[in-house]
Amino acid sequence: MDFIIKISIESIISNLKTIFEKVLQEFKSYLKFDLIFSNIKVIYHEDDKLFNYLKKDIFKIGVIRTQKDNSLTICISSNYKKFIRIILLREAYKCFIPLELQENEIVNIFINQKVEIDLQKSEYIEDWKELKRMSVISYDFMEAEFDRLENFLKQEGTEDRPSPFQFFISYVRKNVDLIEGIKEESFSLEKKGFYDKIFEKYTRKYSEYPVEILETIRIITAIFYKVKSYRSLLDYQHYFKEFKKSGYIQTDLSLRKFTENMQLIKNEGYISPTYQLNWFALEIISALCFMKFHPLINTTKIFKIIKQLPFFTFPAYSKSNFALEIMGYFLFPKVYLKDISAFLNRLESDGFIIEKKLYIINKAVNTSNLNCGVGNYIILNPDKKDYKKEIYYLILCNNLN
Repeated sequence: MDFIIKISIESIISNLKTIFEKVLQEFKSYLKFDLIFSNIKVIYHEDDKLFNYLKKDIFKIGVIRTQKDNSLTICISSNYKKFIRIILLREAYKCFIPLELQENEIVNIFINQKVEIDLQKSEYIEDWKELKRMSVISYDFMEAEFDRLENFLKQEGTEDRPSPFQFFISYVRKNVDLIEGIKEESFSLEKKGFYDKIFEKYTRKYSEYPVEILETIRIITAIFYKVKSYRSLLDYQHYFKEFKKSGYIQTDLSLRKFTENMQLIKNEGYISPTYQLNWFALEIISALCFMKFHPLINTTKIFKIIKQLPFFTFPAYSKSNFALEIMGYFLFPKVYLKDISAFLNRLESDGFIIEKKLYIINKAVNTSNLNCGVGNYIILNPDKKDYKKEIYYLILCNNLN
C-alpha cells in the first residue's frame, strides 16, 4: 500500500474512483477472492450533517454505505478528510466480506487492525488509534487482544503459506454461520475464544518452530504457573536460575539462550497466559452441554436460539445424520441450575432437541502439547521419532468445588 501513502490527500480525493479501483484490484490479487459486490461506487461528500449519527462507531466512522441487490455505494464524509486513506482501505477490505458479517464486530476489528498495519507509516495513523481508544467501549478489556492480534497479522505469507490475514478472510467466507452465532457483548468470552481459535488453527496448520523455542515456551509456562504472574523479563531470568538450580525446571538451555529465546517470543510471538477461574467459589456453576437439534428445524433458527441463550458460551457446531449438534459451556449462578435443567427438558419434550446431556464441571485439567509446532502434525503421533515427550506438559489440575 505504499502508493496510497505517498499520494497526497488532495490527490486521493481528486482521483477517488481510480484509486479505490486500484486498491480493490490489489486486494483481489492479494486475498485471491472475488468481490462480494458486482458494482461498487465511491463518493466524497461535503455535507457532514448526514454523518453525525455514525460518529461513535469506529468501524463505520466517516461513511454511509448503501447496498441494493448486488450494488454498493460508499459515501465518504469530508469531515474525516485526514483519515481518507484509512477509510478507503477499510471499505475496500469489507467488499470481500459476506453480507451477513459486514457489521460483525470481530470481523471489523481484524480489518481495522490490518489497515493500521498497512498504513503504519502514514500520517494521522496515531490520531486514528487514539480515536479507536475513545470509540471502542471495551478497549481496556480488549487492549491485550489488540496487541496480540497486531503481532499475528504482521506476519507475511509465502508461496507455501498464506499470511494470517489471508487465512482469516478465507475462514470468514467459509464459516459465516459459525461467526454469526458468536455473541458480541463487550466482554463476551466467546469473542476472546474466537481469537484464540484463529491463532491456534493458523499455528497448527502453518507454523513450525525450532525445538529450543518450544522448550523455552515450556519453561515460561512452568514458571508462570508456579509464580502466577508476569512483570518483566528480568524476573523470569531470576526464576529460571532459581528453578533450574532447585530442580523444579530441568533443561539443557543456558540462561543466555533462554533470555534470547524469550525476547524473540515476546517481540515476534502472540502467546499470552491463560487463567483458570474458580467458578464454584463465586457461586457460579460451570457445565458442559451437548444438544442435538431435530433435523427438520432450520439451521438459521437454531443459530438464533443459541445466540440468545443466556449463560451459554463457546459453542461448537457439527452435523450428524442431517441434525445439527452443538456443544458448549453454561456459566450461570448456582440458583439457576433447576431453571437451566427445566429449560433443556422443555426443549426436548417440545421436540426441538432429540438428545441432550449436561455435565457439571467440578475438576479441570489443562495440558499443553507443543509437539504440534514440530513437523506440522495434523494428528499428533507419540510413536514418531521426532515426537518429544518432554514438551507434552501437564499445566494444571484443580478441584473447583
